[in-house]
Amino acid sequence: MSDLKQINLTDRGVIAISGPETRSFLQGIVTNDVEKVDPTRALYSALLTPQGKFLFDFFMADDGDGGLLVDVKRERLAELAKRLKFYKLRAKAEITDVSDQFTLSPP
Repeated sequence: MSDLKQINLTDRGVIAISGPETRSFLQGIVTNDVEKVDPTRALYSALLTPQGKFLFDFFMADDGDGGLLVDVKRERLAELAKRLKFYKLRAKAEITDVSDQFTLSPP
């Protein structure tokens, strides 16, 4: 694999979710088992309406500090962050757009 190339995923964004109740908060609202996310495993998941209609799909990865990184289409990022903040209620979790920390620049 000596011909590795960089792919700039400019159409993707990243939301960081941190805090002591991050996983329990997400476990109740997404379609995959958040507890299976660890430093070696990212998971694909979705957020549905209470009636089961599709809203967003994304990948979740461990951030190495007890929180999660959510990789989502950039054009849907603000809407997903707003929806997560709506569902958060009193959960001890912070939701932050960190896309600028995960951008690639040409070599």
